[in-house]
Amino acid sequence: IIGGPHARMHDKYFAKASGLSQEQFDALLSRMRDVTGKRKDGSEFPVQVGLKNLFVGNKCHFVAYIHDLTEVKKEMMVASSLLESSFDSTFLTNSQGIITRVNQTAVTMFGYDEKEDLVGHSIAKVIGGNYGKFHESMFSAPDSAVGSLTEGTLEKIVDHMRDVTGKRQDNSEFPVQVGLKLLDVHGERMYVAYCHDLTEHKMQVQRLEEEKQASDVERKINRSILDSSFDSIFLVEDDGTIIQVNASAVNEFGYDPEELIGQNISKLVGGGKAPHHDSYLKGFKNKNKKSRTLGTHNNEVLAKRKDGSEFPCQVGLRLVSTASTIQKIHNQGSDEEMSGLSDDESIASHSTSNTANTTKLLSNKMVGFVRNITAEQEAMALALEKKAAEALLTNMLPKEIAARLRENPSHIADHFAKATVLFADIVGFTRLSNSLEPVQVVQFLNNIFSRFDEKLEKYNLNKIKTIGDCYMATSIPGCRDPTQSCAAVCHFALDMIDQLEEYNKENPDQPLNMRIGMNCGPVVAGVVGTKRFLYDIWGDAVNVASRMESTGIPGRVQVTPSIVETVPDGEFEFEERGTVSVKGIGEMNTFLLKHRNELRSTAHWQRVRNSVVSGSFNAHAGANRSLSNLIHLASLEKIALTEAENEGDDAEEVKVDLAGDRDESML
Repeated sequence: IIGGPHARMHDKYFAKASGLSQEQFDALLSRMRDVTGKRKDGSEFPVQVGLKNLFVGNKCHFVAYIHDLTEVKKEMMVASSLLESSFDSTFLTNSQGIITRVNQTAVTMFGYDEKEDLVGHSIAKVIGGNYGKFHESMFSAPDSAVGSLTEGTLEKIVDHMRDVTGKRQDNSEFPVQVGLKLLDVHGERMYVAYCHDLTEHKMQVQRLEEEKQASDVERKINRSILDSSFDSIFLVEDDGTIIQVNASAVNEFGYDPEELIGQNISKLVGGGKAPHHDSYLKGFKNKNKKSRTLGTHNNEVLAKRKDGSEFPCQVGLRLVSTASTIQKIHNQGSDEEMSGLSDDESIASHSTSNTANTTKLLSNKMVGFVRNITAEQEAMALALEKKAAEALLTNMLPKEIAARLRENPSHIADHFAKATVLFADIVGFTRLSNSLEPVQVVQFLNNIFSRFDEKLEKYNLNKIKTIGDCYMATSIPGCRDPTQSCAAVCHFALDMIDQLEEYNKENPDQPLNMRIGMNCGPVVAGVVGTKRFLYDIWGDAVNVASRMESTGIPGRVQVTPSIVETVPDGEFEFEERGTVSVKGIGEMNTFLLKHRNELRSTAHWQRVRNSVVSGSFNAHAGANRSLSNLIHLASLEKIALTEAENEGDDAEEVKVDLAGDRDESML
């Protein structure tokens, strides 16, 4: 009934056994042996055999106990498959802590080459740190084997996961988690130990802890940034519920943070808009706008404080997507949950393995920036008032004097060695004003003086004042060059005569005439008064100019000899009037300004020169002029030809027709 190779060797076993000593023979009988059994049909199956000797009289008999191991072997094959399929290291030990079976995962994890390197050795071989020494002492002490532990002690170590230190073949140590199970195999106590490598887990936990610390630091930094902002900042849910505020918001609106968080943002909306605020938020969100600013000087938004007071503000809105991440790390029944919040659609991505699961939840929130623009509006109003005051000051004073007065509001007084002064007076104004209504008088003067003011700007002159129908102007402080300023006033005087003639054409029923007087000389100018500023001038030159007007001829411009001497030579034609009795001075020789000499006036020369360059100049207007004028015309011809050559034009196309008596020698 014995199969396999054991059948043909069986007789030899008996022969060999007869030669054993009694001690060897007893040892042979006490041991269970796994052999192969053979049935009648020749099939073989695994059996376990135990022998006992029996003496009947003097004759020795043997009793063989045979146990069928077929089912046991099947169970062992299943157990072996389960053992090898585990991702964790698995050890099977007896009650003395001796490893009897181990899976390939354990061999690899602990750095060994073969299972035989572990089987037959104490489990303490793979345990590091103080835990290894504890196991060695526990298993080596008599009567202290694991198999003899009490039930109370076993309950503390069995069916519990414990973090210990594992030791590899090269003596390097690493963190492991151990679970212990107790088995009863045919009355013998055995243990199954499951070991899970915690190296990656520990690294992940450390990484998450570092990320958490970094996140805490970042939150503190972000909080400091928020609280350092001068603007009120609110983080709200898309339904308007406040979830975070900064220090400026607390100070501005007068609430404690606890009074705002969890409340609807509409409680801070003023101007009667609070009931409609939810619809505003809904519309803003549905339009998918990334940002928007509300509230300017043209579109005022009102906010409301805790005390009910309201203030104008600008509101900036921005949609922000946030992600909430929940990560679970599973380790044989223990869960560790971690969550984090990230701004602006960005969240730290945690690495996952086959034992990790990550869930990300997205939600929309809004960030509102509220800026109190009360001070800005007040500053704007103040700026407008200042601008209006400056405009008014500029209308009252020359722009140069107004600028000096704004910078230094002290007394302004200047001395000019030679300034040109003009007085103009409408003849018969008193008689005319008596026949008009007051409003008509004002309209009449405004019509005429506005024409004069327009021409005044053209020559950069300054109107000192008007007294009734008297108009006073001067060349200072705008023009400091005596010659040019005197010429500018002469041009202005002639333009005044022209403007009055145009007025008479427009109003033939009320023809007017005017006397104009001019003089130049030293004057003192400055600002007088504290209620209504006035820029005025004083000096004998001013008095003489006034006398030139009062003793003048209607429709003419009477000037002193100083005017004739000051203007550029040949620019104006003057007519000597003769001696005139001047109050306070006596007899004085005066002149009448007749007209401009077009070919000699600076403005005219510029126009002529431009027309020469363009090829459109015609000199017939210079006929019958003086020799001096002809010389100037010849100079223009030379200029025209030279510039034509420089520009690459045909010189023949640029012709200047010089009319009048001349010959080659003159040219």
